[in-house]
Amino acid sequence: MLWGEIMKEQIKKYYILLLKYLKNYIHNNHLVLFFVFSNVLVATLVRLFSMGSVFIVSPYLADFAIVSFIASFSYLIKKRYRYRYYMIFSIFLTAISFINIVYYGYYNSFTSIQMIQVMNMLGDVADSLTFNVFQPYQFIVLFQPISLYLYIKHLKANDNKSKKDKKDYHQLDLMYFQQTLLLGGIALLFFFSTLQAKDYSRLVKQWNREYIVMKFGIYSYQINDLIKSIEPKISSMFGYDKALKTYRDFYTNKTATNNNSKYTNIFAGKNILMIHAESIQNNLINLSFNNEQVTPNLNKLSKEGLYFQNFYAQTSVGTSSDAEFIINTSLLPVSNGTVFISYADRKFVSMPQLLAEKGYSTFSMHANNGTFWNRKVMHKNLGYQRFYDKSAYEIDDNLGLGLSDESFFKQSVEKISKIKQPFYGTLIMLSNHTPFTETAERSKLNLTMKYIDPVTQEEKIAPYMSETRLGQYFKASNYADYTLGVLLAKMDEAGLLDNTVVVIYGDHDAKLPKKDYRLMYNYDPVNNKVLDNDNPKYKEYADYQYELNKNVPFIIWSKEKKLNKKIKTATGMIDVLPILGNMFGFSSPYQLGNDTTNLNDNLVPFPNGNWISNNGYFQKAVGNTLLKGFTPFNNSYVTSDYLEKNTTETENKIDASNALIVYDLVRKNPLN
Repeated sequence: MLWGEIMKEQIKKYYILLLKYLKNYIHNNHLVLFFVFSNVLVATLVRLFSMGSVFIVSPYLADFAIVSFIASFSYLIKKRYRYRYYMIFSIFLTAISFINIVYYGYYNSFTSIQMIQVMNMLGDVADSLTFNVFQPYQFIVLFQPISLYLYIKHLKANDNKSKKDKKDYHQLDLMYFQQTLLLGGIALLFFFSTLQAKDYSRLVKQWNREYIVMKFGIYSYQINDLIKSIEPKISSMFGYDKALKTYRDFYTNKTATNNNSKYTNIFAGKNILMIHAESIQNNLINLSFNNEQVTPNLNKLSKEGLYFQNFYAQTSVGTSSDAEFIINTSLLPVSNGTVFISYADRKFVSMPQLLAEKGYSTFSMHANNGTFWNRKVMHKNLGYQRFYDKSAYEIDDNLGLGLSDESFFKQSVEKISKIKQPFYGTLIMLSNHTPFTETAERSKLNLTMKYIDPVTQEEKIAPYMSETRLGQYFKASNYADYTLGVLLAKMDEAGLLDNTVVVIYGDHDAKLPKKDYRLMYNYDPVNNKVLDNDNPKYKEYADYQYELNKNVPFIIWSKEKKLNKKIKTATGMIDVLPILGNMFGFSSPYQLGNDTTNLNDNLVPFPNGNWISNNGYFQKAVGNTLLKGFTPFNNSYVTSDYLEKNTTETENKIDASNALIVYDLVRKNPLN
């Protein structure tokens, strides 16, 4: 009993001592605490406005630890320089947060330091992005350096009024340095205690950026990204053996799919013309306003051709360049940076190469600068024998980012008619690039809505989609569709269409505001606003539906053979090479995809670890269990084994693709 009393007294003593220590620390370190907590708040706002995630403890601890470590070193520099130290780091941390919150708002992902490598080529598009990128809520994170500046100004004013004698604060500063470092260390220990083994694995892999920010915080993510960004430079020195094992294990155990179907060699020897349709989403197909079709040509082609209605873009931060890479190689984008920039010197097996071996002429055409996305280098590496860029065209009709698609197609047909057949060519469209406003002016599509006024019973017209960014996109897409009609007509006039199979794919979604889609499906013309959620006519447009705007068109069309078939099987860009390979007689030993023309179900993995199948959509960063992250389609029932199998296969494909690309394994360890 006596021992118990002694222990109580000791605990009470240490408790009082701890309170005294904290009180003293808080009293003498107002500026440091302001710096730490305000930057933690900024990091919290990034998570709130990107993923809506603020109720997980671990990122608070990680952010607090990192900012505390930064703050602690201020005590090791002279006092007169500390204000400057805090301001510099505040601006730096706020810049990280601001860039990421803006980037997430546009790309639905977090940025990578490797993207700095492409900043020199963004001059042509930077102005065009401004309209679409910035949202008012994103500027809220700028409060931190502004408020810190005002607080420092206040402190300086008080310092000037103070008449205290100057003292040597060296020992005191050293103590505060140790104490602040200790606070950060304690937070870090608590942070580590919240993690599981799988969390460390995801941090190392880095391909699920949303999960890392949600679990580790924005500052930890950016530090990890910095480390991962130098991976291309040191890949030959570190991690090679592990990557080689991942690569070998995957391709050794990869299940071969039976490609034999009624489409086998159906187009052998025919020309292939790939149309890279900028920002074209699948929801445009058969969409009408006031009985006018948005994309009449795509509608016609989708009916006459082989139309994959559940086709998904698998792009990452490389957007259009990722699409070109995936389509041609049946590999996934890298987890850090972009293949076209960071790994342009690697060896790949691609469609242009495989078809060139069969005697095809290969070319690509794009009326933009050849240096954009490093296409001049990467297209040659992919096996295109010639790349026609802006310098090969007369810019006689400037629209948006450059030459209009109408003029581009007309001039391209003239060039194609001189190329030896059979050929494999890719035409990259440009006019439907964000921000869509200038291109939209070329369309006469009417996006208003007629309605009967309930009071006067008169017919009136409401703005509907005409004043929205989504509406501008619909009009721009209407023009893009018109130019596709021009292309086919010119190809027919030149006698090229009879022997050519036209393949059209959307490169990625248009990344437009979710609120515009809610307006589209829930418009109240009388009040010119969105219906209230409790209105019986309100149609829910959930987050996962917005995510599924990655559903883009994929159509294989031939004038000679009308296939008239819809493929409902979930299909991704990695499946394009196997599908066309079966039709034209080629294949790649490295292909990750499948020929989905004869499959009832198929897994489409996304670079962030999410996946989709015919049964539903899985988001890895949602919930703590596989079931919570899964949204079934049409009340589909799936087992936990099904979810585990698809999630594991997704991770394996991401890891194998990364290993192959980063460590240049096609060159160093080719498959037999």
